[in-house]
Amino acid sequence: PQLSSKKEEFANEFHRLRKRKGVNLAQAKKKIQEPVYFATMLLHKNIVDGVVSGARHPTAHTLMPALQIIKCKKGLKKVSGVSIIPYQKRPIFFSDTAVQISPNKNDLAEIAMESAKTAQSFNIKPKVALLSFSTHGSAHHEKIDKIKSALKIIKRKMPKLTVDGEIQTDAALIPRVADIKSKSLKIKGDANVLIFP
Repeated sequence: PQLSSKKEEFANEFHRLRKRKGVNLAQAKKKIQEPVYFATMLLHKNIVDGVVSGARHPTAHTLMPALQIIKCKKGLKKVSGVSIIPYQKRPIFFSDTAVQISPNKNDLAEIAMESAKTAQSFNIKPKVALLSFSTHGSAHHEKIDKIKSALKIIKRKMPKLTVDGEIQTDAALIPRVADIKSKSLKIKGDANVLIFP
């Protein structure tokens, strides 16, 4: 940021975006010197396609610039995080393992649907597993009821999405285990989007 010819432009833009929140131009200039703020402004200005952050900073430090500059996608109630992890030579989308601590049924459904859309943006057909400590009724608890309610919301809003739950991680990722645990599973150990409750 210190060497860029864009730093004045970005500081002015950050000031414009945040002045109603009490950020003055001097504060904006200081913020834009931080690499994650500078990178987020590059994204905001469509100069780059994405920003990779979080390995050396807390999640909050990575999210704050995005929330202040990019904002939340219209129509969404909350922000969530998705991690893409290679597993047996294929990507698995883990969500939300970084932001939402205890989502309710509506949040959980929104996280699942948005994570599925993220997988689709990488040209991957999503197979969504709503994870639990139970697979199709092997246990009973109010936390499982939340997952079942989220599943109903998802099926109503995205009826063509391949989604299953409640399902344990081993059944979501290992075909042999899925077959043993429940013959009625739609996810047969081939999940690629794992939703954590």
